[in-house]
Amino acid sequence: MEHKDIEELIVDYLDGELDEEGKKQLLHWCNESEENRKRLREWEELWASAVTRGQLDGYDWRKAYDKFAGRVADQDTSSNRRPHLYKWVAGIAASLLVLFTAAYVSYQKGQKDLATDFSDIFITTPEGSNTSVTLPDGTSVVLNAGSKLSYSQGFGIKDRTVSITGEGYFTVAKDSRKPFTVTSGSMRVKVLGTKFNYRDYPTDGFAEVVLDEGKVNITDFPGQRQGVTLIPHQRAALDKRLGKLTVSNVDPAIRHTWTDGVLSFTGQSLGVIALTLERSYHVTITFADDTKRNLHFYGDFYRDSQSVREVMDALSATGKISYKIKGREIVIY
Repeated sequence: MEHKDIEELIVDYLDGELDEEGKKQLLHWCNESEENRKRLREWEELWASAVTRGQLDGYDWRKAYDKFAGRVADQDTSSNRRPHLYKWVAGIAASLLVLFTAAYVSYQKGQKDLATDFSDIFITTPEGSNTSVTLPDGTSVVLNAGSKLSYSQGFGIKDRTVSITGEGYFTVAKDSRKPFTVTSGSMRVKVLGTKFNYRDYPTDGFAEVVLDEGKVNITDFPGQRQGVTLIPHQRAALDKRLGKLTVSNVDPAIRHTWTDGVLSFTGQSLGVIALTLERSYHVTITFADDTKRNLHFYGDFYRDSQSVREVMDALSATGKISYKIKGREIVIY
């Protein structure tokens, strides 16, 4: 296979645009030698940075690749050293390690058998920030603060399964042959192509799925007798303590404002609000008076332009609570 041809295959693979025939060619090339597998891993290291939301808007990967290829050609002329990939993606907001290898491919039987020797891919969003990533199949995910997403190295080739801890908004690329599946500690959601919000923080007493477009099927939750199917503008909420799943309608006008850095409280208890503030501002909140946990509040706050002190001032201005703050420690009483 020509040098330029394989580089184009790799770019399509990393950009989520590689068709089935291209995947077959790429796997065959990887199976030819350890040197080829090492080369692919180097390319994947370039993709191993998930940047904060909006940094890749309008970014022309093809144009960047052409510039990169030109730099490689210049280096080959002046040196025999192997060029290292230039990491042009800045402002890393998530840690992502990508390692890939391919093993024996049986063309005689018309089957592919991919064996992996390295760890899965993990994307972690620090507290106090959001992260936007695009998966190999073209699916986009916005991860909320304190969230983690993981998927296998065979994603998009063998299946499309991801695991989430925390909260993420998914815009799933359509692929009728490979349904997209999201799992967490509480339940499993299966879709074909859709937009939905999935939330399941270990510290929350609930897990929920809110569907904007398409259709999803929810399974593997406590007390399940049969799967639950959602249609657009429905919310499925699981009470983790009781093991009860409730489906309700939601206002289509209500957006998932957290993806834009807006903390929107629509009657949640202060106990739930405190958990959100802890993740959003990387603080610790304790209650000197536990009865305050059950108070309910409404309001919108902008994480990027309003400090946690400003949020607490607004909550205390209602006369329902008082607070003290020292560094990153907040006490509500």
